[in-house]
Amino acid sequence: MKVRSLFELHEHLRRVVALNFLESLWVRCEIAAASKARGHYFLSLVQKKEADELQIIAQAEGIIWENTLSKWRRQYGRSAENVLQAGLEVAFKVKMDFHERYGLKLHIEDIDLAYTVGQLELLRRETLAKLDEKGLIGKNARLTLPKVIQRIAVLSSEQAAGYQDFTQHLLSNSFGYQFRYQLFGSAVQGESAQKEILSQLAAVKKHAHRFDAVVITRGGGARLDLAAFDDFKICEAIAHFPLPVLTGIGHEVDEAVADRVAHHALKTPTAVADFILQHNAVFESEVLEAVHQIHWQIQRILKQQTLSLQQLAAYISLHRTKKMEQQYYQLDAWQSAVPRAIQTQLFHAKQHLEQLARLNELLSIAQNLERGFALVLKDGKRVTTASALKSGETITLQLADGNVQATILSTT
Repeated sequence: MKVRSLFELHEHLRRVVALNFLESLWVRCEIAAASKARGHYFLSLVQKKEADELQIIAQAEGIIWENTLSKWRRQYGRSAENVLQAGLEVAFKVKMDFHERYGLKLHIEDIDLAYTVGQLELLRRETLAKLDEKGLIGKNARLTLPKVIQRIAVLSSEQAAGYQDFTQHLLSNSFGYQFRYQLFGSAVQGESAQKEILSQLAAVKKHAHRFDAVVITRGGGARLDLAAFDDFKICEAIAHFPLPVLTGIGHEVDEAVADRVAHHALKTPTAVADFILQHNAVFESEVLEAVHQIHWQIQRILKQQTLSLQQLAAYISLHRTKKMEQQYYQLDAWQSAVPRAIQTQLFHAKQHLEQLARLNELLSIAQNLERGFALVLKDGKRVTTASALKSGETITLQLADGNVQATILSTT
């Protein structure tokens, strides 16, 4: 039995690969892991069993050299590089290379972005279906926006042009509105976007009482740049968020899944700033209208009260004049009636006095004595009852022409 060394075996495999795979091949695979070092990308590529996504049926290592990345940036912009993240299914054009020491390597030369976009669209539809099944689409939109949005938590990359556009447009508004915003810095694309966005949403949630709303912004870019905002976990967190979430992801044509679960989805960060300004302007107009209505009501009431006072003053003036005329008439009547009344009263009083005088004269002692009556005196005092006298006492009888002394014989 002939025994070959491992080197001889690998050398044989290298020749086989070199002779049989002269041309580059297009390969469909999933990126299991991606890392960048010294300008190059090192990828772990896998294919999973269709019936069981946890079972890997093929695996290989791939590398994208820095000069290839530079060519991609010129050709595709940064979209191609944004695709290089774990979990995405891609189509690469690869050149196979087998090395005796390092084994099989796939030198990646090109990428089919259209294929990846298609796969992302499938994932996007799956995410929408799951969100709809859980009743999360529209949940955040049912929250009530505060009448005034002033305290804003902003999720964005500090270097993103969209963040600068949003803050500049918000702070330089022509209304003179004042705002307080706090940046919760996060990557908005690439491999770390999902983890950082979820982390920052959790940080905002801890201090939700300090904010009126959350704004998620990023700059413009290609459809592939929006991949993070189609992520189910991010969309689920937005749907469950206790504050209204406004998105301005910066894409005029495509709609991210995050837009579907947000309270309001605007096309650009500037549009989000405009929405907030207009929202506050509506409240200001309501306040101004209320002030106008209050002012109008005050003016109306003042006019009514002024008119009432004028009418009351005219009535008082007229009533006073009539009352004074009546009093003048009464005084005139009294002026003529009082003397007559006095004369009448004096006349009647005089007659009464004369009657009293005549009566007094008729009832006087002298008149009674003249009529035959006598006045009985005892010790100089008048006696009016028989019981006041005793037998043997001396009394004086005063008659009209003199006095008579008499002795009491008996009393009955």
